[in-house]
Amino acid sequence: MDQGYAKRQRYQGGRGGYGDRSYGGGRDFRGGHGQDWAGRRGGSSAIRWGDDLRPTELKVRTNYFEVKNQNLCDLMKTKYIQYRVTITNAARRRKVDEEGNAIEPFEYEVQPRRALDLKGPAPIKRRILQSLQDRLARDNVFVVFDFDSIAFSTSQIFQTSGKDDEVVDGEVESGKAMEQYGPGADAETRNRESSRLFHDYKVRALATCDETDTFKSDRYGWYIVRLQEIQKLDENSQGQELETMMDIVLKNKFVAAKMKIDGKSLRKFYIPDDVTNCTRNLIGHQIFQAFGRRGKVSAPLIGVSNTVRICQGGRMFVTIDSVLDVFDIDHTCNRNGERQPIPILDTTSRPRTIAGIDVENYIRNQQKITDKNIQHEILEALKKISFHMRYEKKVDEKALNSFREKLQEEGKSEEAITSKVAEWRFRKSKMEMLNKWLKKDVENPVIWSANDHTFEYKRDGEAKTVSIPEYYEEQYGIKIKYPCMPVVFIKDGRREGYFPIEFIFQAFGKVRGGDFKQEILRFNDDKASTQKLQLLCDIKKAVDTRCKDESPSYIAELLEQYHLGEIEEKPLELQATVLRQPTIKFGARTEPKSPSDGSWDLRNIKFANPGLLSSFGVLDFDFGNRDYTSVDAICRKLREHGVTMSNYVGKTELEQVTVNVPSENCGDIYQKFKETLQKTKEYFLKNRRSGALSGCFFTSVLHPERGMLMDAWVVCCGNQFSAVLSEKNCAPTHVVTLPTDTEYIGHKARIKVIIEDQPVDLFDLRCSSEGGLEKRDADNHWRRIHLNGRPRFVYYVLHHGIKTAENVTVVRPCNIVTEDMIECPSIILVRVKTKVPGNVYNFIKFLGNNIFGVQTQVYAQDKCTNGKEQYLSNIALKINTKLFSKTNAARAWDVEVGSVDNTWLKEVPTMVVGLSLARAGGIDQNTVIAASVCLESGSGMQMGQTARVQKKVGVVEKKIMKCTIKSLIKQYYLHHDKRLPSRIIVYRNGTSEGHFNEIMENEVKTIQEAFSDLQRDLRGLCSALSMPTITYVVAVSQHNIRMVPAETKRTRRNKVQNVPSGTCLDHTITNYQDEAGRAIPEEEGVAIDLKGFNGFDFLLTSQGGLKGTSKPIFYRTIFNGNFISSALPSGATPLSREKLEQMTYDMAYSYGTATKAVRMVPVVKYSARLANQIVSSLGYLISNDIPAEYQLREYSSDVDSLFGYDKFRDIADESVKSELLCAYSPLYDASTKNFLSSPEHDASTKNFLRTPFHPHMAA
Repeated sequence: MDQGYAKRQRYQGGRGGYGDRSYGGGRDFRGGHGQDWAGRRGGSSAIRWGDDLRPTELKVRTNYFEVKNQNLCDLMKTKYIQYRVTITNAARRRKVDEEGNAIEPFEYEVQPRRALDLKGPAPIKRRILQSLQDRLARDNVFVVFDFDSIAFSTSQIFQTSGKDDEVVDGEVESGKAMEQYGPGADAETRNRESSRLFHDYKVRALATCDETDTFKSDRYGWYIVRLQEIQKLDENSQGQELETMMDIVLKNKFVAAKMKIDGKSLRKFYIPDDVTNCTRNLIGHQIFQAFGRRGKVSAPLIGVSNTVRICQGGRMFVTIDSVLDVFDIDHTCNRNGERQPIPILDTTSRPRTIAGIDVENYIRNQQKITDKNIQHEILEALKKISFHMRYEKKVDEKALNSFREKLQEEGKSEEAITSKVAEWRFRKSKMEMLNKWLKKDVENPVIWSANDHTFEYKRDGEAKTVSIPEYYEEQYGIKIKYPCMPVVFIKDGRREGYFPIEFIFQAFGKVRGGDFKQEILRFNDDKASTQKLQLLCDIKKAVDTRCKDESPSYIAELLEQYHLGEIEEKPLELQATVLRQPTIKFGARTEPKSPSDGSWDLRNIKFANPGLLSSFGVLDFDFGNRDYTSVDAICRKLREHGVTMSNYVGKTELEQVTVNVPSENCGDIYQKFKETLQKTKEYFLKNRRSGALSGCFFTSVLHPERGMLMDAWVVCCGNQFSAVLSEKNCAPTHVVTLPTDTEYIGHKARIKVIIEDQPVDLFDLRCSSEGGLEKRDADNHWRRIHLNGRPRFVYYVLHHGIKTAENVTVVRPCNIVTEDMIECPSIILVRVKTKVPGNVYNFIKFLGNNIFGVQTQVYAQDKCTNGKEQYLSNIALKINTKLFSKTNAARAWDVEVGSVDNTWLKEVPTMVVGLSLARAGGIDQNTVIAASVCLESGSGMQMGQTARVQKKVGVVEKKIMKCTIKSLIKQYYLHHDKRLPSRIIVYRNGTSEGHFNEIMENEVKTIQEAFSDLQRDLRGLCSALSMPTITYVVAVSQHNIRMVPAETKRTRRNKVQNVPSGTCLDHTITNYQDEAGRAIPEEEGVAIDLKGFNGFDFLLTSQGGLKGTSKPIFYRTIFNGNFISSALPSGATPLSREKLEQMTYDMAYSYGTATKAVRMVPVVKYSARLANQIVSSLGYLISNDIPAEYQLREYSSDVDSLFGYDKFRDIADESVKSELLCAYSPLYDASTKNFLSSPEHDASTKNFLRTPFHPHMAA
């Protein structure tokens, strides 16, 4: 393979295809630039692993660091106890007697007020629990907290329920155990104790986030912390519970070392900037300087993300990964090393700025900011930062003297009086509101001049109206320096109001919306592969050094108590397997290609199964540009790759199918999209001069009686359309009468066309890619023909021979089809100049997929007209994949596996399913469940898809799961000519280890229940049915596991080498329960406990790594029913670990819109794309820009609606024409016009195919 070409072909395609961010397992910018950048990148290696260099085994180095002299047996020698943590606000009050009088001498008690209603490990929770932790540690009791709701101890810290040292009289409180941290198992089966002991602790902790004040007494609050026993961990406990506890121990270690934390998140810990040059040394001087170019108010911080894993043999490891983020800093240091806050209004530099926006002219001229653009820029900049409000006011000297006299009367010493007076002065003079954000729910969060805002206030009993500068001068003696500058609305509990911008200072926090992508990518490129592992070792040393400097004795004792001892200095090295690469096979007269490290190209190839592009429309966002050479270039490239364009459209006809969109408003886009469909139908269906055979149109139609999708010639008959089907499907096309008939006799006839003075059947003709006609000769070869003028049609009448149109009277067509039953258009091309905004792209996909049921392809005009052939090939590849249907089975290539072991998918009918969950933001927090099914065994390139919406949970609800699986089985059933699968393999993502038990108990069993329902519904309609065997695999992508070659050499360009595509690791560091899965006897039978099948885990790097460090997918096989020989269908062999690994890797080459082996198995990747498209569309379902009938009625888990709304292309509506329902449900009986299923299944049968022509909506 040409190395230069391989480099040039780096995913230059349109949005979401070749430009998809996760093909190589990296450069994934989800959630902003701070989301664990390290290792999220990959693609082609600096050294390409060709077949001649490709090894079969490879020694790799991982980011696993073993805990010395510790394993699961050692860990379980200690009886750990888990607690539920609840925190209640409290108040310290004087004790009173029964009559309410204060007890003398004064005594105080802490009384509860209300629960602390905060989600997650909020900073206030961390301070409260740290205070309790320090208190218990002084008594040699080491309790670790997740700083939210869970705690662990190494021994029982109380024997009876009570408050501090007071025992509560009466029965010990008992109640329902809380869900465990991480694992979601049933609490009743996991709790060993019948009672629930609890203890209340009174804690005094800092109530604000400011840790730098000299005097803090007024900022402290009282709280009551309740620890309630949940369970005791012993040798019968699950490994997930122990791993969770150890993860919490590590978090407490980092908190004790005073490492930086971003807000509530306790997943990443950053080395503070007070460590001299630590970040600079770790990331490199040049990269550090690159961050510094953006200004002095932000700086990079490097940190660590750790996870404890208990692996095979009970060995304990700590996985270490690096994190790099950019933070707004809250101070700078002057030449003397003094810390100085950073004001939002910067008046020390030139030009003077507000949040980095130039306002020099307005300050110099003492003018209000009136420019709308500058106002917008300032407002957007303020939304991205957190800030403190601080100012100092004059102290009331009379009140101060009164306070001093009171202290003297109480007999305080002079030293105590001086200290108390200083504290009082500080408290009364300093006004603060800390860590605030610009309020979104305020109509005017910023008023652009302090002089413009007036209000009433009382002074000395007199009400008066004042402006903000007047108020501060009269009330506090503070003169506002810049009265023409803005004031900002801030709220802190009961205090709220507008404060001058000169009182506001930047707070510490992660940069939001900053563009540091290039710097982050440069860091990942520089610290890749083996350099990545060296970086992790350096970070580990820096963190260990900080732990020794900050709290050495406490941290050492903590780790000893929990048996998390010394960790190896060097990472673990293992022997990995490099799986065999498949061969990529293209169309006729094209040589197969052997991938080079999981990559190949499209030069000079014909697609294996080219699609049929019978019609298309153009939605044009390139305003005012009427140059349509880009469309012609795409059509040319489609023809080069073998795609059939049965109804040629030249440059002159393009205007008739093109609609210009005047703006990016959703309402305009909706109307113009609808107009594009109407113009396309008008041109192709009703304009008799279109196409090579005037009056005929070759496309796909729904059979009017059988409901099956098939190719047909559509003939215009007045205002009706007649489908001319092939002779083997339906010979007659018309019913006619002859002049010789003495009475009405309906003769069946078939229409033909005269070619070269001979009647020719329409299916012996085909349209050439250039717009002409080709005729099939007797030897089955096609040759080009020419028509002079309009075609002449004749009719072949049964028993009467050929009759001209003048000699027959057409009574009616045999196969009348409506516009909705005709595929027109096949696709909508969306032309943009350079790049379409994300919201516009999402809305276009929403209209195409969910409203009008037509495929769409977005492309950039500039890239097409600049001679970028690879880009055009990429667009052609995507279009061909989207044109897939049952009739053409369109795909660009076939994945040819040479090993007998890897024909496993083709042994018996096997259905491969991909499930993906995507969570929407907002108040409702809905979850979209999208699912895909491979419609051809052994190939992942043709998909059927469906989706549902439910409330946010970690697992799929049973009703939703059953409806989804039944939909996929029906699509498979239709595509395979009413044949059901004998085996089912499910790949699933969007979950964590904590939900594995729930998935096993709910989702796996629900699949079996769904199939049982279909067996009952389809009884008598197909051959004997049996329950399919099921394998359920969770594809975990959100983890911090890395593996790189143990030995690698840098190239001449100073780049490093990743592991080759297909590197697989399935031992030592996989789940510790994996050995039990392997030990299952092959003939133990189907009655085996489901929990026995939790083995067969493996790590697989399918992608070849371009840059950075390739990140593998962790495939967790939680159930493998295809492993038991006695349970398998006839002709099937057991699914071993090796077969599963190779099968998963082979499917990585079946992602139909990329010439790469992708990181995630394609059936899941397509589901994830569909789920994300729907998440982005949920907002449009409540928009007034689309008709009310399509708007969202409710977010519900009710299976009677798809995505929460009930109408799609008139298919799901109750008034849908009955003859169409056959295409959407195998359970619909055309003769009785009724569903064969019971009413409870009707909803799922109506909606399971969202478009009848091209079901692969996420292609």
